[in-house]
Amino acid sequence: MSTWAISTKDSNDNWQITETIPRPQEDLEDELMSTQTKINLANGDIAYVNPEINSIKQDLNFKWYLDDNTLRTQIRGYIDNLEDIKITTHESGIEFIGRFISVKSRWLVGCAPDEFEIEAVFSQMDIT
Repeated sequence: MSTWAISTKDSNDNWQITETIPRPQEDLEDELMSTQTKINLANGDIAYVNPEINSIKQDLNFKWYLDDNTLRTQIRGYIDNLEDIKITTHESGIEFIGRFISVKSRWLVGCAPDEFEIEAVFSQMDIT
């Protein structure tokens, strides 16, 4: 199974690769939402209010089907430690920076060996 690199910050605020996670087994939707507001003016014209922050990256929903439940423990550690992390994809090198904010797992009873469906929500943020 292909893996993606996980980096955390060291004491000098530099990203260091510390672990890997399996590549998600379902597609990801990477969405960017504008923060501008459309306003209808009294004369019928349209204006836009543009705040200082132009856009917000939406959460990513990761899903895995694994015969090992250690990934859930790994993600719970990131959540409990309030860690900012950087995920770097295996081939294209795309980077996602943020925090895991939730994780849940479902034991798929009847599979041999035991198999788990693990879902995690990753909240993206811009860190420079």
